[in-house]
Amino acid sequence: MQREDCKFGVVVFDEPQDPRSGWYAVAGGDADRFSGAHELSTDTIWWTNVAYEHFFRGQTEIWRIPSLKHDKYLVVSHVDTLREWGYDPESADPDFVCRFCSGAFDRVMRNAWRLIRDVFPKTDIRSAFRGRTLREDVRCLLPDLEYPKGPAAEVFQSGKAWEEFSPTLVKPPRSRAPRSNGSPAVTCCRRPRTRRPSS
Repeated sequence: MQREDCKFGVVVFDEPQDPRSGWYAVAGGDADRFSGAHELSTDTIWWTNVAYEHFFRGQTEIWRIPSLKHDKYLVVSHVDTLREWGYDPESADPDFVCRFCSGAFDRVMRNAWRLIRDVFPKTDIRSAFRGRTLREDVRCLLPDLEYPKGPAAEVFQSGKAWEEFSPTLVKPPRSRAPRSNGSPAVTCCRRPRTRRPSS
């Protein structure tokens, strides 16, 4: 896809628990107001400030709009991003939050899109970013996991284990003390005898 086809923006709802009106910005551009999610462009993937719980389990069913992503889509939220760059999220204006976070979101998503497109040139942006998190979306770049099979897998089963012994030419140590044959070396290694106290 061409650069114009993939847009990434940020939405900051006034009330994240009841997402209706708020601010939006695309790729670090100027922020503007909107009165409902239906006004947002459908050719843009939006990173919202709606928490995961309210996004998927809330009464609004905002997750049904495929272009919207929850606040932890990038693992970090808007608040985390602002703090990371030294801004106070409590005192920051919503239009600044939109502009700043949309620029950061655009950069991260373009890099992810570039990687996915290099590996899968025929994929489109909608199918590339369908997951609940960006980690899910870029997992397609990793090779399939290989799990142990056969005897190696038995080690992980409960109540089963195995040991491997290697042959050696060294004789094991004897368990009892060596007998004295009169040589001084063996005699000094003997255990000293002690008398038992008489009772």
